[in-house]
Amino acid sequence: MRLDGEAKAAGFTPSKIYPSFYFCLNEKKKTVAVLTTHVDDLLFSSLPEGNHVVEKLLSRFEIGSAEKGNFRYCGKQFTQDKYGEVTIEVADNTRKIRKVKIKEGRKATDPVKHDDLTPLRSVIGSLSWVARQGRPDIQYLVSRLQTSVKGATVETLKEANRVVTIAQSTMSEVKLVFQQDGIGVLTFSDASFCNEAGYKSQQGRVHFIADAREMKKGTSAYRVYPLAFNSTTIKRVCRATLQAETCSLQAALEAGDRVRALLCEMKGGITVASQWDEQARTHMPHLCVSDCRSLVDYVNSNVPAKTQDKRLGIELASIRQSVWNEQNERTWNGPGGDKIEWTATATMPADCLTKSMKPTYLLKILREAWVGLQQTR
Repeated sequence: MRLDGEAKAAGFTPSKIYPSFYFCLNEKKKTVAVLTTHVDDLLFSSLPEGNHVVEKLLSRFEIGSAEKGNFRYCGKQFTQDKYGEVTIEVADNTRKIRKVKIKEGRKATDPVKHDDLTPLRSVIGSLSWVARQGRPDIQYLVSRLQTSVKGATVETLKEANRVVTIAQSTMSEVKLVFQQDGIGVLTFSDASFCNEAGYKSQQGRVHFIADAREMKKGTSAYRVYPLAFNSTTIKRVCRATLQAETCSLQAALEAGDRVRALLCEMKGGITVASQWDEQARTHMPHLCVSDCRSLVDYVNSNVPAKTQDKRLGIELASIRQSVWNEQNERTWNGPGGDKIEWTATATMPADCLTKSMKPTYLLKILREAWVGLQQTR
């Protein structure tokens, strides 16, 4: 509470979307300083004209240590080069993960004993943190392990050790360059139908910052900077591939809307808290990409066909509400708006978040900060 009060007094504005995030705008509505908190650890960045705001806040507390350029924050390693490019990696934490010890002679189908559950949960917890913070390429494997703890067998222990081997042998870095002018949100959504226990389906999504001009031109290649990613099991059982893809797209669209709202808020585009969704959609574009052709065609159709499944129809209508306004005009026609596009599975970065496969394309994107779409059949 004290930090919140001191941040406001120093000139920071708390985000209405993410309460632990603060930003400072100058008279021209340009962000000159940002700050985020994790308990008593602060992560901040500022332009020269915003330095005094940060310094004023820090002067109100007894700071144990302050680092910049190259430092660790909440377990992640941050490195900024002379060009401003920031690299985030979690290699040190990944190397520290220790495999579960398995005695020789045990059968793969043998149930896990109580003594094995603690190290198994420890390994999965460590892998989960690594996956969330900077390793989207292993997030599906970790998600599958999390659902396997109940009723775990020796095979589960071996699978956990295999994921540790994969994580430690394919270290990746996430690069991010923040641009303030002319940006939008680029989201990729994918789902795999009925491939999990209990006939459940898996959903995955990746969110990027992209150049708004490139998005509006409708090019097949974008410069991108990763923001967030997620891989989870869809809670209810889906009856068809279209239903699974729709659930995934709806979740991805809503998560992307929150990311877009925060970026708009940092540019002074959110003036009324209760209208954050509408104002963000007006000011900034959000392009959502799926590899389900039937879903994309349905959402983009002027007169969509009726669906027999009422629940599916509601979810499809919810997605269409972002793409079409009340006058049945595309929201994409303005400076902002939402648009749903199709790409082939070969160029779907979220594909590896829904099934066990080599995350070659996603790692390439993280390494090169560039994504290409294949939009022909």
